[in-house]
Order: sequence, then structure tokens, then C-alpha cells
Amino acid sequence: MASFPPPHVVEDIPQLLQILSDGTVVRSAYTYPLPIPTPPPGQPVVQWKDVVYDASHDVCKLRVYKPQAASSSSGEKLPVIVYYHGGGYIMGSFEMPCFHNCCLRLAGELPAVVLSADYRLAPEHPLPAGLDDAANVLRWVRGQAVAAEDADPWLAELADFGRVFVAGDSGGGGVVHHTAVRLASGQVGRLDPVRVAGHVLLFPLFGGEERTASELELPPGQFLSLPVTDKGWRILLPPGSTRDHRSPTRSGRRARPWTASRSRRCSWWSPSTTCSATAPRTTSPGSRRWASRRSW
Repeated sequence: MASFPPPHVVEDIPQLLQILSDGTVVRSAYTYPLPIPTPPPGQPVVQWKDVVYDASHDVCKLRVYKPQAASSSSGEKLPVIVYYHGGGYIMGSFEMPCFHNCCLRLAGELPAVVLSADYRLAPEHPLPAGLDDAANVLRWVRGQAVAAEDADPWLAELADFGRVFVAGDSGGGGVVHHTAVRLASGQVGRLDPVRVAGHVLLFPLFGGEERTASELELPPGQFLSLPVTDKGWRILLPPGSTRDHRSPTRSGRRARPWTASRSRRCSWWSPSTTCSATAPRTTSPGSRRWASRRSW
């Protein structure tokens, strides 16, 4: 009987993932480089549950958060935050403590109904698979808005579908950008009665053959170095693509830089104009402005 050598590593992104010769992808158990935030004292109690938004893919689930104190008896509806986690399109999940705790705070302190979505990751599913899933999240939200008695009871009770905000960080910020482009170009399809009132990009991950300013400023030895991000782009894009593929770039490599600007249909808030895998900045006018919009 013929014997086969054990699988060996053919691609290694340190501290993130390895690809083996038999196609197996091995991800690190926990790879987020920042400390897990501690919930502040007195944080409002938030309930959460997991639901499926696309049954054709096992990973296409989202976590729904609602403030426990919220009730339809008051007649007040809450804005809806659709959140896409970071992870460079190759890692991450709404189950990771950093993203889970973030959404708990968003739901409790804003307050809002938060939908934190998972999407297909590369290299098993190269882009634009994850972007397709992100668009399907919005289609699912519309389905809930028109479902009447068949809608998810939490959304039917509390969601104001006229105030939907799409947000994400790092790779999730890139997902938000491309979702907005698809929405503005009509690729997502009809969303009425859902109205996407704004997009929030927290240090979005962009790239290209021409280095962004933040890539050029990145000091050597960081957790996410340029060699690491370049390798990440190579494995997450379709075979044979360069970093000028439409997925890493801002609607094409010649797109104008933007921040806190407005498009014809949507509002944009971005703490960083063009951010790749840089050390995080702690404050920004864009994030403060979004977090303080209590009169949504």
C-alpha cells in the first residue's frame, strides 16, 4: 500500500494562519493583537442571540443584540447597526471577545439593535465571496422589514428600518466601503423600506500596488508588517490577481482619498483616510461624532 507524506506548511502568516499542502487552513485560536476591553461599571444589560441570514453557507450567521431595557410598549424604535468584524478578510468572527464586547456596548450605550455578521473568509473563499455575503446581510434585513408576523421578534419589536447604519473595522471597514459602492450602484437591489442612513469605517483596510500613506509610515517589526499584509493580500485575492484588484482598493486605485465626506445617497464617517495594517490610533473626530449622535 502506498504511503503519503504528512501534510507540510506551504504558506505561513505568522501568528495568523498556515496553509498546509493538503489544502487545510489552520488558524490561530486567538490572534487579535489588542487587549480585550473590560466592560465599564454599570454597562446596560444587553441580550443577544445567533441567527442565520443565508442558509446556503454554514458561516453566514449573525449575532443580534438588543438592550434588555428596551420595550415596544414605549413606542420608541431603535436604530439598527449592521457590523462587520475585522480580521483582514482571513480571520475573525462575531464570537471573538473583542468584537462581542464592542457590540454589547454599542447596543447598550447608544442604544441600538446591533447585527454583527460573520462572512466567508479567505483563503478558503477568496474575495469577493465575503463581500457578496455582506450584501446578503442587507437583503436579509430588508426581508425582516417586509416579513410582518414572520419577522424575527426582536427586530419586529424594536428595529427602526429607516435608520440603518453599516459599520466595520479594519477588513470589516473595507467590507463596509464595498457594500456602500454596491448599494449606490444598485448591485444590492431594492431595499425599501430599509434606508441605509450612514456608513462608519473604523480604520478600514485598503491596499494596492502603490503604497498607501499609512503603509509607508509603518515602522518595521509591527505585529502586522508589510510582508505580512502583502502575503495576506496574495492569499485572499483570486489566483493571479495583484493588489490593484478592485477588492483591496477604494473603488479603483485612482479613487480620491476621502474622509467625513458625503456621497449622493449615504453619509460616510472614517477615522482614517487610507489605513492599512497600522498601529491603531486611539481617537478620531469621525468615531467621536458617530458615537455621540444620540438624536438618530
